Amino acid sequence: NNNNNNNNNNRSGSNSTYNSFFWGNKFRMVPQGFIFPIYNVKTIWNLWFFGNALDKIRPYRHLLKHLGDLSSPTQKVNVSRANKVISFMIDIAKEHNLTDSIESVQSLSLEESNNLFNKIYPILLEYCYENRNPKRPNDLQINTIADRLYKRHKLDRITN
Repeated sequence: NNNNNNNNNNRSGSNSTYNSFFWGNKFRMVPQGFIFPIYNVKTIWNLWFFGNALDKIRPYRHLLKHLGDLSSPTQKVNVSRANKVISFMIDIAKEHNLTDSIESVQSLSLEESNNLFNKIYPILLEYCYENRNPKRPNDLQINTIADRLYKRHKLDRITN
């Protein structure tokens, strides 16, 4: 059932062979019944840029162009929320001169990407938690951070 393999090298989003999945009379990015995961921010960051090698799924950022492959509106919302958090993190990286573009981040190796994440994540937490330390910051789920970002953006619009 899994066809159309693409061989890639050791860069962001291309560190293994990915499959296309045939269901619903067409090739899809994800297998039928795929559920977008709600994991901690670091895990989603890695899936966003490197995909899921075990299940041979391309980097999850490509789901933005394949929302029809998702099983429910909730799944589409979760992809959108993950995109919001990742995009905000890239904006932080740009503001701190750690990268110049999303394309630059997409071309990083896993080690380089981890280093960038480790620089950005504390800044994100500072913003989301208004300089208070969250409990177990490495366990915070992507939707928790998305909720915090939405609340902060609303506050920023009201106070500015």
